[in-house]
Amino acid sequence: LQALHMLPQTVDWSSFPPQQYLLTLGFKNKEDGKFLEKISSRKLPIFT
Repeated sequence: LQALHMLPQTVDWSSFPPQQYLLTLGFKNKEDGKFLEKISSRKLPIFT
């Protein structure tokens, strides 16, 4: 769970839906990971 350290220490876990958190965490790990891997593997810069 590498994303845990990115969350603020004052997170109110009681008001944070666990399912939504898991979906968000899974999205960041899988989708963002694949997206970052795609743009980082490109030879030409996208934003100049």
